[in-house]
Amino acid sequence: MFDRVAPILEAGWRTIADLNLALIDVLKGALGIDTPIVRASELGVSGARSELLAAICARVGAEVYLSGPSGRDYLDPAPFEAAGVRIAYHDYDHPVYPQRGSDGFVSHLSVLDLLFNCGPESFERLRAGRRIA
Repeated sequence: MFDRVAPILEAGWRTIADLNLALIDVLKGALGIDTPIVRASELGVSGARSELLAAICARVGAEVYLSGPSGRDYLDPAPFEAAGVRIAYHDYDHPVYPQRGSDGFVSHLSVLDLLFNCGPESFERLRAGRRIA
């Protein structure tokens, strides 16, 4: 993984968003994720807050919007319902995995830590912690 990530980190990026997209592309490939990435700015949608999120979902043909648990506190379901998009909430139980050079497990580090320590089994470890309501 280091050989795949280091050149990205060393490249001269114009924006942090471009760096993030390059890293996400490599990391999703390493995890076997083939979901396409689309920038919201390229979709020609408008709105604010829940209206904008629902418009993005509608534009890409999403059937479900997956939110973190705190979305329960701020998402307005009406725009999603109007767009025919169901809201699901992702409550995540962080998996414990072996970490090299650590006296104990340190949770909530980067996905790089998981990949460096678990290699090809990383995706299954991530999936083990998911709970979707």
